[in-house]
Amino acid sequence: MTDSSTAYLFLHTHWDREWYLPFEVYRARLVSVVRSVIAGLKAGELPNFLLDGQASVLEDVLEIDPTLCTPIQKLMEQKVLSAGPWYVLADQMLVRGESLIRNLQQGLEVTAMYGTPAMIGYCPDTFGHTADLPRILQGFNIDTAYVWRGVPSLDSGPVFLWQSNDGSKVVSFQLSRGYYDAGFHNAKEDTDLLAHVKRWMPPNDAHYCKQLQAGLVPVGADHLAPPRNMTQLLDRLTKAIDAAYSGSGSERHDSKSGAGDANLAVLDHALQVVPVALTEFSEKLKSINIDSLPVIEGELRDNSAALVFERAYLLQGVLSSRLYLKRENYIAEHRLVNLVEPMQAILSALRIIDYPSHELKHAWKQLLRNHPHDSICGCSIDSVHREMQSRTVKLHELLNALDADAARAIAAPAPAPGTASKLMTAAKPLPIVDPSFAPDRISFFNTSGESLVSPIPFVWATEEDASGEPFLEDPERSDIQIVASEKSVEIFSGYDNEPIVKPVNVHHGWLWCDRLPAFGGKVMSWSQNASVNPSRQLPKKVEHVKRVREFVSVDARRISNEFLSVEIEPDGTLIVISHETRRRSKMYRLGHSFRDVADCGDSYNFDPLPGDKPVMAKFVGVRQSLNGPLVGSLLLDYEIKIPLELEEVKKPTMTDGFPDEPSAFVRSNKGIVHKIRTEVSLRRGVPIVFFDTQWENKSSDHRLEVLMDTELDVQMSFAENHFSVVKRERPHMKTKLPVAKGTEAPLDRLPCQRFFVANDQVYFNAGLPEYGMDGSNVAITLLRAFTHLSRSRLQTRGGGAGPGVPTPEGNCLGLNRATYGWSPLSSMRGGIFTDSLSESQLIRVYKLVELFEGRFRAALTDSRWSDKVGSLINVENPAVRLVSSYVFDQCLYLRLLNVTDSVQDTRINLRLPVRAAYRCKLNQEPVEEVKIELAQGNNPARISLLPGKNELFTIKLELDHDKEPLS
Repeated sequence: MTDSSTAYLFLHTHWDREWYLPFEVYRARLVSVVRSVIAGLKAGELPNFLLDGQASVLEDVLEIDPTLCTPIQKLMEQKVLSAGPWYVLADQMLVRGESLIRNLQQGLEVTAMYGTPAMIGYCPDTFGHTADLPRILQGFNIDTAYVWRGVPSLDSGPVFLWQSNDGSKVVSFQLSRGYYDAGFHNAKEDTDLLAHVKRWMPPNDAHYCKQLQAGLVPVGADHLAPPRNMTQLLDRLTKAIDAAYSGSGSERHDSKSGAGDANLAVLDHALQVVPVALTEFSEKLKSINIDSLPVIEGELRDNSAALVFERAYLLQGVLSSRLYLKRENYIAEHRLVNLVEPMQAILSALRIIDYPSHELKHAWKQLLRNHPHDSICGCSIDSVHREMQSRTVKLHELLNALDADAARAIAAPAPAPGTASKLMTAAKPLPIVDPSFAPDRISFFNTSGESLVSPIPFVWATEEDASGEPFLEDPERSDIQIVASEKSVEIFSGYDNEPIVKPVNVHHGWLWCDRLPAFGGKVMSWSQNASVNPSRQLPKKVEHVKRVREFVSVDARRISNEFLSVEIEPDGTLIVISHETRRRSKMYRLGHSFRDVADCGDSYNFDPLPGDKPVMAKFVGVRQSLNGPLVGSLLLDYEIKIPLELEEVKKPTMTDGFPDEPSAFVRSNKGIVHKIRTEVSLRRGVPIVFFDTQWENKSSDHRLEVLMDTELDVQMSFAENHFSVVKRERPHMKTKLPVAKGTEAPLDRLPCQRFFVANDQVYFNAGLPEYGMDGSNVAITLLRAFTHLSRSRLQTRGGGAGPGVPTPEGNCLGLNRATYGWSPLSSMRGGIFTDSLSESQLIRVYKLVELFEGRFRAALTDSRWSDKVGSLINVENPAVRLVSSYVFDQCLYLRLLNVTDSVQDTRINLRLPVRAAYRCKLNQEPVEEVKIELAQGNNPARISLLPGKNELFTIKLELDHDKEPLS
């Protein structure tokens, strides 16, 4: 008898929560689909079913029809219905690593309410995969992954071992023909079914798993219920196999049992057909000898085999589609992860507030609902993205409430027994305390794991008729800079007092505290209405030149701080002088220019206009803006004349309903002058140049970039992935356009999280995840305007990627804003062509990015807390960064990352009472108890660790609530 093979069928639906139809339309259909799945599973018509690997579908369905809860629970208990482990199927490149961790955390928790989650790394349609996904999955005891896009051509078939930088591995299976397959839905003849299944069998080696002698056949597609009469379809397939059997005799397939018991030869090959749950198939994958598997290290972003893998386009243009969404998401993630959660954790550890666990869980869900790939990627219809913005507004309203309650708790004096405090706050991104009850102290908080120095934004109110200026206790080591003041009517409220509506003066400014302790705070005296304003002059005690240099100075074309000077030449060239020492400095000619080109693409891909000539912005002028001493800035004005739109001059010819070539376009002869304004600023004590650029877009179908000159040819760059730094070489592949049908041009733009490094210079961004390398320049995409969700054929993509519906709001007409930054990375300019960043560079860039983002808050503080506020946690080794901190079940969790590729001897000082400490997985499961070295004299208690190469780990601290926090 010849060798046998197995066709494993997994039944599923792929559920985009929103895409070319709005969320509520899809959700109404989802309820119908789930009802049909439940009916099919109950009747034995379906052997099993996967609800797309995401738990949000359960919440979405049950919110409309709660009566489905019991049957869902029963079917999941019987292990015929699967859901999870994700909360949503997020795009991996456009969200933070911490968001991916919480995505799994929330997904597992929600799924567990109804049954056992499917412990598989199911990622069927992500537009590229992060190098850190294996370590994230392993952190939740998930050791298999299912992917489609981004996998290079493999000689050994669809199974490979995927490895993160820290050495974490998962056995991975490529859905080499994609997840979308309606072959069983559409089959008319028995032979159609057989021909369909044979596509995964030899000699189709790219799709056949030789190790298991099997193919994995998806049965399901976008937003589809399972095929009707699945049992009959399996019977018909069995008959087709029997009819094609070339040997002697045949055995029958029992379709009702859901298993293939027969060896049914197809030509010279015997075949079994077996419906299978992916959790069961994962067990088979794990039985393979991993030493026989090819190893892929790092991210999956290879589109060279797109045609072989069923048009597995990477769709890199989504990195820059609707960049306003990326900016809003960056702001929301930063606020939740780096400010609100750690501030609530600090204040709860100090016994000032109760940690709002349920509220923060709701905040995370609100954020995660914007992370599905068709949502955050900006490749849905316009109404979908308007709803995303509405969710973001709701998220910030919730965070405003939590911040306001925290501000009220720390500012309020102790109430008399049986009474409530009368102090109230206005719920804003930076909450405002009612000036009638403002205390005479202020706390400065730092949520980082090490002591940092930076100006701190603050908003406060004074009575409508107040005079005088605010004042801090030590004008030599502290300072205030008022940026703006306005009259406002504010609503001050709290949960145990009636609200007060009153007119006040609201002041926006920056405060300075000489050095902020790690993960904690520092208290100083504060007067709201002092007789002098130290922001108008340098402190009187300043006598030494070195002290003067610490402040930001501004003149007509130059701003300077202790580390950097920025000068604007008459032609607009931006020059930065780095003051490395008092005797030595270094000059960088950054240039800072704007370039615009036509974009004939769609929401998925940028597409160049053949023969297009870039349009460059003209520098108009410069003037002073903020005058220091904490923040100083210059306003740079530019003008650029951008054609109004693209005009289609030739439609493609069609063959069998498919375009033979892309449409031909020209840029409009009508040009519109766009005014661009960039505020370039320096902050006291921070070696970063900050850029904030705004303009009103009036044109469609184009791409606007900012160019920064490194002065040397850029051959490679190093970009932050999630918890690692990825080396990216400059693409040099020249491709003849248009590309062939079913293929995609090589990737010429690159993704990053918060920063990338080129020629020993680091470039930061706030939601600008796409960059390129062009000669000696780096190019950061600021805007990509497009008019269609998808076009049927592009120069760079040999087919469509979605419905060809218009999306006029994809042009981002109106006000746009982009925030980015720059800093020299190393003291020596040699070694820029090395293959990796040095440890000192890695440590420096991670510290700088925390300064770029800002990890600081200020809060008016009642005197009763003065002795309590201090540093609670201090990570002594700067190579180990505090990624996130939160409270769960009254324990404080610290997520830490060794940013280097070597073992780091690390001590964490603890100035709060801790009963026990544990090293945990990402899922909070303890791995080992960590010994606590008790406090001795002035030395705090501490724990010692040896995190390995680029290791991401979690520390759980069981707090002793019977003892007071240490001051």
